[in-house]
Amino acid sequence: MNKQLILFLFCILLAVAFAQTKTEETVNLFPAIDTNRLSGYIDNTGKMIIPVQFEGAQEFSDGLAAVRVNTQWGYIDTKGNMQIEPQFFIAFNFSDGLARVWGAKKGYIDKSGNMVIELPKGYQDQSDFCDGLARVKIDTLYGYINKTGKIAIQPQFQMAMDFSEGLAAVQSNGKWGYYNTSGKRQFKTVFDRAGNFSEGLAMVKTGDSCGYINKTGKIVIRGQFQDAQEFQEGLAGVKIKGRWGFIDKTGKIVIEPQFADVEFFSEGMAVIDRLKSGYINTKGEVMIDRQFYVAYPFKNGIAKVMVGYLNGYIDKSGKFIWGPK
Repeated sequence: MNKQLILFLFCILLAVAFAQTKTEETVNLFPAIDTNRLSGYIDNTGKMIIPVQFEGAQEFSDGLAAVRVNTQWGYIDTKGNMQIEPQFFIAFNFSDGLARVWGAKKGYIDKSGNMVIELPKGYQDQSDFCDGLARVKIDTLYGYINKTGKIAIQPQFQMAMDFSEGLAAVQSNGKWGYYNTSGKRQFKTVFDRAGNFSEGLAMVKTGDSCGYINKTGKIVIRGQFQDAQEFQEGLAGVKIKGRWGFIDKTGKIVIEPQFADVEFFSEGMAVIDRLKSGYINTKGEVMIDRQFYVAYPFKNGIAKVMVGYLNGYIDKSGKFIWGPK
């Protein structure tokens, strides 16, 4: 597997990890893979709580986790009991009480395993539910369905993102704007790029510069960055002259641009750089040296990392509690 493919997969997995960090309740269990490539679940001390037995395992969300048994995916509870029998070709995390599944039918199940929304064949793409709505693609356009499966916002967008804090970024005629959950345009569609709202602000790009707006559409941090990320824990990564640093909500630079790449802050730590990643604190001090092939955000005091092709978990001192030593 070449480095470009590894990096592509890393970006996808990190996005998933980011979504889970924001939405799921605290469950002190983490999927862990042994040397035989079988998975179980550890706690944040590295103690095995649910024994290694699964061909694949995802993180817990809404109290359930997807696991693979005999090539099929089902769901277990935090005790390791199978709550929804393995029967799906692909299974996603629960969000807003529903989970996407692909099997004999494609759609959404509830926590009892009932198929509550069966998607017609014309639906080419769909997302998890956020703020009570899920993004779907019908033919070439995106819209949103509600939890009964009915169209809540008609397919009309070239591109669309999930709802976050009651608003979703959508693209029409090459420009981006925001709609609310009632299907009303929040303000003019004028941006060349737009991000999710987080902590009351969203990144927008006009021309070559990125800045931030509030929920009324007012520019609160003027466009001045080459690139910019969402706010988490009061800070957002911004790119200036090819290097990444962090700003606060006033737009003040609090960590000077100096890194090749950064990820969002979680539990006071942020991943820096890729393919040889480490962690900094909110002062920009390197707390865990660059050494990991892949590194993920901290959650409940530990973070998943990769050394070569091996997975492990570290604590905030950088010590392994599970996996490679």
